[in-house]
Amino acid sequence: MELKPIVIEVDRQKSNLTPVYPGGQVAAGAGLGILGNRGDLESPFSTRAFTSQLAQDQQARSLSDVMINDASVSQTFPRSSYRDVFRIRGFDYFTYNVLLDGMPGMLPKQRIVPQNFERFELLKGPDTFLNGVVVGSAVGGSINVVPKRAQDEPTRRLTLGYSSDAQPSISLDMGQRFGKDNAFGARTNLTFRDGDLAVDDQSERLGSATLGLDYQGDRLRLSADMGYQKSHTENPDWAFRLAPGANVPDAPDSTINLSQDWAGFDSKDYFVAVRGEYDISVVTTGYAKLGYAHTETEGTIAFPSNLQSNGDFSVGGTSFPSGGNHRYAEAGLKNHFDTGPVKHDLVVATSVWDLDLKAGFANLGIGGSSNIYAPVAFAGPASGSELTLDKIGKTTESRFTSVVVADTLGFADDRFLLTLGARSQRIVTKGYNATSGQQKSSYDETRLTPAIGAVWRVRPDISVYGNYAESLQQGPSAPAGTTNAGEVFAPVVSRQVEMGIKYDADKWAGQLAYFAIHEPTGITDAATNHYGLDGEQRNRGVELTLQGELRDDLRVLGGVTVYDAILTGSAGGMVDGNQPIGVPDWQAVLGLEQDIALVSGLSVSGRIIHTGEQYADAANMQKLPDWTRLDIGARYEIDRPDSNPIVLRASVENVLGLNYWSSASTGQVSGISRGAPRTFLISTSFDF
Repeated sequence: MELKPIVIEVDRQKSNLTPVYPGGQVAAGAGLGILGNRGDLESPFSTRAFTSQLAQDQQARSLSDVMINDASVSQTFPRSSYRDVFRIRGFDYFTYNVLLDGMPGMLPKQRIVPQNFERFELLKGPDTFLNGVVVGSAVGGSINVVPKRAQDEPTRRLTLGYSSDAQPSISLDMGQRFGKDNAFGARTNLTFRDGDLAVDDQSERLGSATLGLDYQGDRLRLSADMGYQKSHTENPDWAFRLAPGANVPDAPDSTINLSQDWAGFDSKDYFVAVRGEYDISVVTTGYAKLGYAHTETEGTIAFPSNLQSNGDFSVGGTSFPSGGNHRYAEAGLKNHFDTGPVKHDLVVATSVWDLDLKAGFANLGIGGSSNIYAPVAFAGPASGSELTLDKIGKTTESRFTSVVVADTLGFADDRFLLTLGARSQRIVTKGYNATSGQQKSSYDETRLTPAIGAVWRVRPDISVYGNYAESLQQGPSAPAGTTNAGEVFAPVVSRQVEMGIKYDADKWAGQLAYFAIHEPTGITDAATNHYGLDGEQRNRGVELTLQGELRDDLRVLGGVTVYDAILTGSAGGMVDGNQPIGVPDWQAVLGLEQDIALVSGLSVSGRIIHTGEQYADAANMQKLPDWTRLDIGARYEIDRPDSNPIVLRASVENVLGLNYWSSASTGQVSGISRGAPRTFLISTSFDF
């Protein structure tokens, strides 16, 4: 029985990316942190890797526009805000935890531009073992982006775009290899957009630049990535906090401006990351990574709270600056050897991640009452009254250090793969008063987080897999606006059990998985507005995914996730058995792309996104209705004899103009968020 080759590599460059299914939307494998790249059929975890081609064809403006193609991922903050907040398998995941080729803390902390990256890899389930501890939580999963690298053929691509209401954009992608055997490569991506968005009086200006360099020698491989991003958003949306006991009002018009003209945010991020690996011998490779990143976000929120059944709500002017520095280092050894009939892929590594962060929250004493159906404008804060980063000191100092050992054992010609490993993780965190600089909290916690994964290749095209993983994570922080805002809780441990079956027919693939995740949970008490750890959230679920080319002219990308999620162990059993905030009964995504035979070069597409009913409070008294959104698109390629085709694209998101509450959330971001408005997008790409 002939099996497909297994790819188990760490930190490889362009030549070792997993292959892409026909149609170019999804890859047949993804990176697994310290375990390296693995094909789907050889992975004991559930993963998905979206491509840069998918992002470009769908005209994605943010990482969230890419990740919503998976039914286990949702956006829990308004799309018409200045930042992204994800939920994976029913648990929050913040943008500042997105990994850059396995390195945490390097990327822009509010919104990530897809044009800069080659792959967008989704790992479902706790990832402490694979990637180490993150800021906040990565219980439901994690996202890793792979930077673009220069290809053997030079890249010279210009993309011009336009989105409603009036935001033009331009992106330039240039890359080339040079030197003996094309050993050296350089790739740069530049993106700029500026103008009005689909929400009334809302605008965004964003500039982004990245440079990727690499060297591919016989035994030595080096790479470096640098990036800079700056953005300004006027009148951004925010999540609405419901009044205790209020019914959820009908969603307002998705294009109406619910913010204030004096509200806006500015963000600036830059980073540099270097990597290297050297083949010490035929069986041993050493590697190292170093990275530094700086982030700044300042702005004023028109903070919406006390939302009533009739749409009335309170508006408060608040400042919410945040920023800091991230330093990361990792080094390890990879060993490939046999002990009799058993093959080993052994990895030993150590890492350290230092963070110096500052964050503040100040009520500016302005605002009043408004209504989501008939908003009221208020005077803004006095000039200079806003809280800025230079007015506050360091608020958090953290160091995450770890040592990890993992071995993948291959039996019976790799028909059975067993991965065993553990990561010893230490979290040292100190909290400081932003004004006085006085230390107000600290903890020092060490925990061994084991993991086990197994894959059985039943046939060359079918594998059965399972895993058990634990995740150590920072304790949550009480969110802004609560009575104990800023309080930091001790680290917590989450656990997952997962099993499933995968099928790969070469042109298309599918997967069915069952998972159960247990996490100590934090809840904001609706009556006292006090945030605290209270019990456990247990998310069980079944996932079905489908991707690839069903026939030569038809591509599919989608899936469905069904949840059985409850709260347990709460104080006095008050909410035991209730459904957690923001976790629906089920989510589904179905995207189809069809080539039109009568018109050469023309393809049309459609996507349906559905989210079931979800609760906005732990008592399960405030429920958001289910919603279904329809997106459509078309792509036309104009052939050129001596170059790649000119590509024209047009699409409409939320084509029916649905007004809906998209999600509910708790913790660092608490409230309900309205869905994305109808948005028209056009673009063209051509090589020169």
